Amino acid sequence: MTQTTTFKAESTTRWYTRESMEIVEKVPLKTPVKIKDDEGNVTGTRTTTNPTIRHARESGYLPSVTSIIKSLINPEGIVKYVEQDAITVAANYPYSGDSTPEDIEQRYVPMILAKRKEYSEATQNMGKLLHKDKELYFMQGREPETIQGKNIILGYEEFMRKHGAQPDKIKCEQPFGSALSGYAGTPDDYMSDVDFIVDLKTKEKHKTWEGIKTYKQLHLSWKLQLGAYRIIAPNARLWQAVASQETGETRFIELKDPDLWAQAFQGIFTTWCAEKEYDPRNWVGKEAA
Repeated sequence: MTQTTTFKAESTTRWYTRESMEIVEKVPLKTPVKIKDDEGNVTGTRTTTNPTIRHARESGYLPSVTSIIKSLINPEGIVKYVEQDAITVAANYPYSGDSTPEDIEQRYVPMILAKRKEYSEATQNMGKLLHKDKELYFMQGREPETIQGKNIILGYEEFMRKHGAQPDKIKCEQPFGSALSGYAGTPDDYMSDVDFIVDLKTKEKHKTWEGIKTYKQLHLSWKLQLGAYRIIAPNARLWQAVASQETGETRFIELKDPDLWAQAFQGIFTTWCAEKEYDPRNWVGKEAA
């Protein structure tokens, strides 16, 4: 007998308000929900919830660039990475159950997925730390505590000197978007004096980092992400900054053929709109409907 297990992906769509481009963290519930403990006693009331496609349709929210890409694109390299990652975790936590399909599905598979999530979160947390190191340095003048963070700063400063960008003109985590484009995004850096948009990625695997050093390797999702910003900011030059989590060494790769990648993203976005049955570009508020 063949046992098939299906895992439903968690929704991670990020939404922006239509006018101010602010991230929508929570939306109010029409009917508050009572919170109860294990014994059934009411301990509080929940008045907000995470925004969904229903809320977006009602308020004309704009989806984020990365949410659009992640909902439709699974690059082969990423899929292989997840597979290899899960195998590595399984090797470290060998199966010790009764070997029936039911036991494997109900006990072992969830445990391996939970362990893989722990590993993945540790890697992501390192990336978030290095992003924050860079942001606090340029926004508040706070020196990074890690050697990797310091090296990322050195890489940024060398890049800005080369292109005549002033450190006091860099803006971090600035939303870009419009109701006309139908989506929004928050690139890591905008160098306003030279009109550069820079998106920083940190890589944990040394072997992958060696490939990045050739200046030729950019993941499909990275190119699509930068292509989306081409439409929002048509005159900006688009760069991918890639930093090693091991050393902080940072390289900057400019997107080639940005107009072509803008068209590619538009195709992805049109597919997203069709699948969601919601096109923010054509949204009409209740007052005008």
